[in-house]
Amino acid sequence: MDERIKQLLKLQQKHSVLIAAEAELARFPAALASFAAQKAEAQGIFETEKAELAAMNSKRSQMRLERRALEDRRNKCKVRLAEVRKNDEYALLSSEVDRLSSQISDMEDAELQLLMDIDKKTELVGIAKSEYESRLAEISKKEAECAAIKPSLEQAVNLAKAEFEDAKSLADPAFAAAYFSLYSGGKKLPIVVPLEGGICGGCFLKNSSTTSDLIRNAASGPVFCEQCGRILYV
Repeated sequence: MDERIKQLLKLQQKHSVLIAAEAELARFPAALASFAAQKAEAQGIFETEKAELAAMNSKRSQMRLERRALEDRRNKCKVRLAEVRKNDEYALLSSEVDRLSSQISDMEDAELQLLMDIDKKTELVGIAKSEYESRLAEISKKEAECAAIKPSLEQAVNLAKAEFEDAKSLADPAFAAAYFSLYSGGKKLPIVVPLEGGICGGCFLKNSSTTSDLIRNAASGPVFCEQCGRILYV
């Protein structure tokens, strides 16, 4: 094999390692962001339960105020009831006391039901809190493990860059220029591929015998696939 091709293949291999290392490091911010999203989701579930409990307690306080207002009205009616002398006025006040008493009784029943619901919701909030704390600890552990590997990822990228630059400095300028021209033009690795039986190892399409003859001419520069443009070797 032509020594220039050997060096170019080495360059391609180091380039592939660098691309993979950089891609791995590039995924790191997204990985950390996913942990933040998971934490937010877990907290959201817990906060929803808390908000529902708070709303129920607020409703209970409002119901208590409304019931006490009715009780005050009923008490005033009872005071007036003891003072009136006219039968028709007495009847009206008595009816009002009965009506208010009925409303108060209904509100007491509703408050009791709400109190029972609050007890159940309080229990659910306690469970939700426990689950949230457990989930948060689990996510935080994974997040810490992920953060711990960042230095090694950065080290791997730096090493890959150094080895890539070394390989690039050893590659034949004409072959390296052809390689990077193809890469910058959007050609995906592998860019340097074998020609076997006239078939390109990149696109797997047939090339003419002229291409094979050119490759065997050691004095020639890079030889390209007639179909996909990749650099060929035998």
